[in-house]
Amino acid sequence: MESDMRNPIEVAQLEMQQKLGRCMLRLQQYERMLKTMVATASVAGAPENLTSVLAKQKTDASTMTLGTLVRLFTRDCLVDGEQKNKRDGCRCVNCRNYR
Repeated sequence: MESDMRNPIEVAQLEMQQKLGRCMLRLQQYERMLKTMVATASVAGAPENLTSVLAKQKTDASTMTLGTLVRLFTRDCLVDGEQKNKRDGCRCVNCRNYR
């Protein structure tokens, strides 16, 4: 009944606010996902230090903005064909994941 009494502008404003809220929640989900992906994409060090290295990487990623995360993800995690060819001789864990 209450919605029947609202004018069309109020209804449109409410709908837009709901859509904007959903969009912001989705962006926050992307940000959390990218923080995890960037922090765990590459962990290197002595076996006894891997836990602390990973913890530091997670801490570092936790303060990054979405823009920084996207830049790091595209730079470090996405590889084009030319970069893949350059890595073919490499035996590190990260390069093996691209094959």
